[in-house]
Parts: sequence; structure tokens; C-alpha cells
Amino acid sequence: MRYASFINLLGKHNEDIAEYRKALALDPLSSLISWDLAFTFYNARHYEEAIEQDHKTLEIDPSFVRSYYQIGDSYERKGMYEQAFQWFLKGANLDGRTAEVMAWKEAYDAAGVGGYYHKRLDLEMAQAQQDLTRYSLYHVAALYAELGEKEKSLEWLQKAFEERPYGLIFLKIDPAFDNIRSDPRFVELMKRVGLPQ
Repeated sequence: MRYASFINLLGKHNEDIAEYRKALALDPLSSLISWDLAFTFYNARHYEEAIEQDHKTLEIDPSFVRSYYQIGDSYERKGMYEQAFQWFLKGANLDGRTAEVMAWKEAYDAAGVGGYYHKRLDLEMAQAQQDLTRYSLYHVAALYAELGEKEKSLEWLQKAFEERPYGLIFLKIDPAFDNIRSDPRFVELMKRVGLPQ
């Protein structure tokens, strides 16, 4: 599984999918392997397959919270926000984030997709002021990218690079950055992180 996780981070999705399918054949009741396969589909932008695999994960373990959120993420990527919020709320009911997810939904209802991402960004920044250990420079950069604020996203990615948070390993595959991926500064940052183009 470690090899499969590594090649996922490099964006070698077909090879990664094959590795996870082999692992799942050996251990068909592993919710973690099943979720990892769904995560690979998600990063490969195969959102329908990700949703299907996450459902299989939940058949193995109905309390596997990451699958609820990832189904929501997949629907979000497909532009199906109502379905996304349904799944986010299912996950939130398990991990205690219901108020947070309801705030996302209310912002979406009031101001559309931009309102949703702004609310997520506001909540992330508010949390940062209360608990610096939970603060994610990478996540803030991703939210700015989602909002189409390329300069702010790149600024926060530079801050993230200086602090070396865990999230940077996902830079090559994270769909949040698809709209700034071609910017030469983003390409240069990936090189500095040590990720191939």
C-alpha cells in the first residue's frame, strides 16, 4: 500500500488504481484500502468511480467518516452541490462538525458557490486564530484557488512551502489547484517541493 500511496502522489493514477485493486483483492474487507482506491479515483478526476468505491467502503464500515466527505467532495467537483451537502452532513453527524457544515450550506444557499468557499475560508481563518496547531496554510491556499484568487493562492502556497506542512505532498494531484496549475510559479513551486511535472 505504501508504494500505491507514493505513486498516487506522483499522479500515476492508472498504475496506482491497479495496485489498490490488487491490495483489495487480497484484503476485500479493508475499509482503508477501499477508501484509498476511491481517493485515487478522485485524484484522477474519475468522480463517478470515486463515489461508487466510497459506497463500497461504507458497506464495509458505515462509520468510515472520510468516505462520507469524499463522496461530498466528488459531488462538489461535479458541480452537484446539493448532493455534496447531503453527504457532508452525513459525515458531520458522525464527527461532530454539523454546525460547520450547516454554515457552508447556508452560505451556498445565500450566495452560491463563491459564498460557500468564502464561508469555508472564513471558518478556517477563525479556527487559525483560536488554535494555531490546526491551521493549514495549504488548505487556505486551496480555498483561495477554488475562489479563483490565484495571487492569494500562490502567496499562501509560498507560506506553506516555507512551513512545510503535510498537505504539500498532494500539490500535484489536488483538484483544488487545477485552475492555477499552468501558472509558471505553481510549476516552479512543485519543482521546489520535489514533485515531477
